[in-house]
Amino acid sequence: QRKIYIPMPDTEARRVVIKIHLRGAEMSGVSIDGIAQKTEYYSGRDIMNVCEEAVIGMVRECNPKLQEMEGKQLELYSIMTRPLVQADFDRALEKIKPSVSLDDLDKFRDWERSFGG
Repeated sequence: QRKIYIPMPDTEARRVVIKIHLRGAEMSGVSIDGIAQKTEYYSGRDIMNVCEEAVIGMVRECNPKLQEMEGKQLELYSIMTRPLVQADFDRALEKIKPSVSLDDLDKFRDWERSFGG
């Protein structure tokens, strides 16, 4: 069994990952480039979590009583939404941090230099 080191996505790859996870989302004033810059050292899964948290946060904000609903009331409820804005991503980035530390990345790079190839 061979192990290989796969580095964190670069800025362009992060842009692509963000666009994939926001495909079809309505947005207003959101800077994909800005999010890509702010997610350096984030894995693809971390970026997915940021995008999901931004959407979930917006839904919670637009539907503050949603978690209190049950049964038929919930079935009949129409979820309210609005376009995602930059603040949704800023809040998501406060909650979702990179899953790999800089120390871990250094260890992976050292391992790659010693055993990879």
